[in-house]
Parts: sequence; C-alpha cells; structure tokens
Amino acid sequence: MLDVLRGAYDLHVHSAPDVVKRRFSDIELAKRYAAAGFKGFAIKNHQLCTAGRAALVREAVPECRAVGSITLNDACGGLNPMAVEMAARMGAKIVWFPTVDSQNQQDFLNRTHAAAPYGAVADNKTLKRERIRILEENDMLKESAHQILDVIKAHDMVLATGHISVHESQVLVREASKLGIRKIVVTHVDFPATLMPLEMQKECVSCGALLEHNYLQIATGEADLDLAVSQIKEIGPEHFIICSDGGQTTSVPPDEAVENYARALLNAGIAENEVRRIFVENTAALVG
Repeated sequence: MLDVLRGAYDLHVHSAPDVVKRRFSDIELAKRYAAAGFKGFAIKNHQLCTAGRAALVREAVPECRAVGSITLNDACGGLNPMAVEMAARMGAKIVWFPTVDSQNQQDFLNRTHAAAPYGAVADNKTLKRERIRILEENDMLKESAHQILDVIKAHDMVLATGHISVHESQVLVREASKLGIRKIVVTHVDFPATLMPLEMQKECVSCGALLEHNYLQIATGEADLDLAVSQIKEIGPEHFIICSDGGQTTSVPPDEAVENYARALLNAGIAENEVRRIFVENTAALVG
C-alpha cells in the first residue's frame, strides 16, 4: 500500500449481503482494508440500511472501522425521515439521497438507453418502483426532504446527494448549508447521470460541500481521469474525496481501486500531501 494512504477511509463501497452478487462480504472487505492499512470503509447498499451490519463488522474485525449508511430509495420508504432517524440511532453516519430510484436516474436511462446501474432492482408484476424527486413543482424542497435535513443535522450525519439531478443537488446543498449541516458530499460529480458543471461544483464548495470522484467510473470509461485531475487542481484538493464505488463481481478489489486512483493522481502531478488530504484527512473529517 502507498504510505500516503495509511489511515484512509473508502466511503463508497458495495459489499455482500446484497440483493445482487457482490465480490466480497462485509467481513472479507474489512479484513482486506485492515491488512492494507486503511482505517475503515462505508458499506453502501441501494436498498437497505447497513448500520447493523457495520456494527457487527466492527465487533468481528475491530481493527477496521466499518461505517453504516442508509440510501433513500423505495425499499427504505424513499424520502422517509423516520428511517433516517432510526438509522442514526443505530449508528449510521451517511445518508444518501435517492440513487437507483431517483427520477433523474430513470430520465437518464430513458434519454441515453444506457444499462441500468448494477444493483438496481427490476420492476415485477406486483411491485413498481416509485421514481423519486426531492423538489416540489415550485422548485422548493419537499417537506419530507426538509425533515430529513433536520435529522441529519441533529445527529451530525453526512449528507450525500446520491443520483438526483444536478439541479436538485444544487438546491439540496444550498438548503443544507443554510441549516448549518457541516458534512455534505456531492456524489458522482463525474458520473454521466449526475455530471456537474464546474461552476456548479464551485458553488457547492462555497456552501461547504466536498465533491466525490470514484475509481469505478474511470475504470469503465464513464469518466475521464485527465478531467478529474484538472478539476482537482482548479478547485483544490481540500474540496474532494475519492472512493472506489467498488464491489462489483467484475471490478478490481476496492482497496486496490483506491490505491490505483491515488497512484494515478501522484503520476499526474498531485503532491503527496494533497493526495493524503483527499483520501485520508477529508474522509476522516466526515466520519472520524
């Protein structure tokens, strides 16, 4: 492992158990991260809260700090403040706004005919996914979204924007900042469905948000490394986190993915202390 990554968190990882096959279980990943010198990782699941799983991982592999989260898709009731409150009480640290069930995700698939994200649950004859918007027709946040922000603030959780549209993300970040939420991550700023223009990224940063890039999108060709490097240099490494978004059966192990991205940044002229800021200091500021 690169010395510059010692003590890092990978805050966007998909592991088993899940509704789709994953390459590693929570326990297997915890052991890998610990052996590689990471401090911990966040268990992301598109369908269910992972706070209980993270607690068991911390007990089983105490040298690795597993972080629980909740994603506000249909299986958790969508924009469900009570689900967030209960997740917080169980120790969840990260709240992702809708991902695979967001209206923006579906609009993107309809527009581009791209393949649905790995981990999305297909509709069947009795259950239809509700596509979720976080804004009312007047462009204001829905009341349920406001209530979720209140819960996030009360428990000092991390707000992550998920797969909602860049405009929805912009409104959400503004409102969270006004409310005094200190931990905000704009998810997937270089993912095609959530591709955020540079000036909009800068506005989110001015509201206190961190910008997230991931190895998976570089590996699949959905994002461009040179563009990511240029944005990091222009906006400043203190405003970014980089994660693996790994765990797919066809992907490299997530710990290796993080190291690959860090090495690429170093080769691109990002200084060691700046790489450490991105992978270690910024992630620790979010979850400890």
